[in-house]
Amino acid sequence: MARPSDIEESRIKAVAAARALLDGSMYFVEGCRLIWRHLSVMGLDHDTDFMILVGIDSEMDLFAVGSERQHWNPEALEAQDIEMERAIAHYRPMAEVACRKIIERLDNRIATKPD
Repeated sequence: MARPSDIEESRIKAVAAARALLDGSMYFVEGCRLIWRHLSVMGLDHDTDFMILVGIDSEMDLFAVGSERQHWNPEALEAQDIEMERAIAHYRPMAEVACRKIIERLDNRIATKPD
């Protein structure tokens, strides 16, 4: 069981990552993975609103992202990137719904905003 301070830190980071994924300032695959990690700390990784992120992480696991790309053959990366972009195009709308739910449910600032 995570400590309350770890849960709070993960809540803040999950909301920030969800916002960054939505505004395009965080790369899609890495953003989904990061959000899922923080949801896991909070015990929300099996929440029906967020399960799509688990699926995306699983589906995207075969693609090289970040620093691991430096170890791949350039031609293989080129072919992989085409498939990865197709997968991202397919999953992005679903991930965006999950990100909006994360913000809606976990961002304390929303609860304090006036109508």
